[in-house]
Amino acid sequence: MVIYPFWARSPIASEHYCPDSVTPRLTTLKSCSDLVNLSRIPSQTVPLTTRSRVRALCPLTTAPSSLSSLSPSPALTPAPAQMQPPPHHIPSSDSESDTPSPVFTMTPNVAPLYAPAEVKQASPSSAPLLSVGCLTIKVICQFETVCRCYFSMKSMAAGECIGKIIYNFKSTAVQSWINTDEAHLVALTFPEFLIAFKKKFLPCSWEDELIQDQIVAQNSTDFVTWVNNVRNANDELGAAKSLYHIPDNRFHLHLIPRLSDGMKRLYKANNGTTPSASKGTLDAITDFEEWME
Repeated sequence: MVIYPFWARSPIASEHYCPDSVTPRLTTLKSCSDLVNLSRIPSQTVPLTTRSRVRALCPLTTAPSSLSSLSPSPALTPAPAQMQPPPHHIPSSDSESDTPSPVFTMTPNVAPLYAPAEVKQASPSSAPLLSVGCLTIKVICQFETVCRCYFSMKSMAAGECIGKIIYNFKSTAVQSWINTDEAHLVALTFPEFLIAFKKKFLPCSWEDELIQDQIVAQNSTDFVTWVNNVRNANDELGAAKSLYHIPDNRFHLHLIPRLSDGMKRLYKANNGTTPSASKGTLDAITDFEEWME
């Protein structure tokens, strides 16, 4: 038997290096022919591995063979995450929970409702002022009366009047109108200026609205309240020199057909007639204040 020295031994022949699948298990070699025969014995009894066999055994772990296989499979693609609303803030302490969170509100772009404009005058010898506010025919008529008193006290000529009051309108809308055509407006007389002023700043239906208040029936309104409202509308029409103004000596005749049913019965009961009179006692009264009494 030939014994090879340590340095000439083959690792395959060593007991430590031989796998258990190699048969027969050898620890020593008898001859060189045995070494040659042993090298022809396969180290493992694993069948030949091919690409088709690998795909069959491990279809999910096989590396992709082309760039097209790198795209994710629709079945394995996770669904996109849905947008979730932010969670409500939970106060961390009692003090924080008691503090109200700021509330932002949008203010609509609507012009504020002003109170009626006012006519102001420090003294009879000073020029009157017209404050900011809603312009009505009644306010304009008041301003006209105060201005005429001021012009009379100062003994102004007709061509000087507008120049003394042209800057006494506190409304920015009126001042803008004046600044646009100041030279033309200053050259006007006071009546001409009032006509242009009313045309510019009073609604087109201002006279119709006053007439509606003038001819309204009493219905269920208190008698004194109703008479005062109708009379105020009639006075404004008179101040505006309207053709629909009713003179005072005929104003009570304007009211009688518009009385409520109950007031009509009372009126007829107190409106006695005489054989020589063609009108009743109350109908014959021409003074409105006396008729009201």
